[in-house]
Amino acid sequence: MPPRSSKRVKRLAAPSSNSAPLPAPPSSNSILTHLPSELVFEVISFFDCVPIGRPNDDFSNHLPPSALERQDSLRAMSQTCKAWREFFWPILWENVELGAARGTGSGPWYKRVSKVLIDKCEGLANTPLVAAQVRGIRISLSKPNIKDDLESLIKGLRACPNLKVLNFHFVQNTSITPLKNAFKGNSFPSIERVILPSSAHNALRSCPNVKAVICSGGKGGGMQILSSIQAACKKVEVLGGVVPENDKEKAEFVKKVNKAIPNLRDIRFLNNGANTKEFLVLLKNFKNLQTIELTGIGLDLNEVVKLLSDFLRDIFGANQETLDVTRIREVPIYAKHGLTYTTVKCTKVVLKEE
Repeated sequence: MPPRSSKRVKRLAAPSSNSAPLPAPPSSNSILTHLPSELVFEVISFFDCVPIGRPNDDFSNHLPPSALERQDSLRAMSQTCKAWREFFWPILWENVELGAARGTGSGPWYKRVSKVLIDKCEGLANTPLVAAQVRGIRISLSKPNIKDDLESLIKGLRACPNLKVLNFHFVQNTSITPLKNAFKGNSFPSIERVILPSSAHNALRSCPNVKAVICSGGKGGGMQILSSIQAACKKVEVLGGVVPENDKEKAEFVKKVNKAIPNLRDIRFLNNGANTKEFLVLLKNFKNLQTIELTGIGLDLNEVVKLLSDFLRDIFGANQETLDVTRIREVPIYAKHGLTYTTVKCTKVVLKEE
């Protein structure tokens, strides 16, 4: 098997609009009182982590210990003194990492991840003050101990009234039914963004106000995810990673997306098969579509830019002044084999009247 890519990320973007408000500098003799919050966040951004909204793009079953570096650093700083605790404690609990496993000395990865999940979710359920700070949670679920894991997870999710992002990093296909039973009858209206493999599609039925759904892989090209969206998620505007598995399914796929997400404005494909004019033309009935993002292996940037630009101009009337094409990133995967993920984003900019 080709080696998995490292999940280490050197920089973390500034907090989004879904993030908790920036803490005010503490009132004491601490040096932090003389620094603006934005500068402190710039320093924090250099701690390694995996952003909570990042899909599982190398199909790993858990994250490495390096994903916990930022969390560990924030915890250490929050325990330095009262002033630093006031500042760093809310940031520490903004995102809860339940998908990373430390070391190898305490059993298989799934046992280590399971213990962390149960301990932290039970802690959230019993500590409302901490749970109120949480904006994002990432989890990894495997079949062993799945019943206890899901029971604790539901307790933890119920306890977080301000949760915005739920990321299922890994869910075994054999866990589909237990997950369905665990989420059935529960509702988490605060969640606005869900990242998940197809095997976790039933969780969407408990997220009625979700606006962005990103599929990170799984059997069926994400068609089960579309079914769950159509059944329970009427506010979805952003869809990513859901692609037909072959050319014969493309027209049916687009029809299903149109029916499940009539207000679609942003669609993201992780598949070289979407990189054709014939496929993009199928999207012409999405009247609210403003952004198309293509990610594939070995894409020619110039060709993709021209393809997307021409499509938005021809179909949606975008002109040169209202078209924003961004070469987002080129990410090496399986570096030993020389493969690279290339992402291009093209947006029809809506100009607001003065």
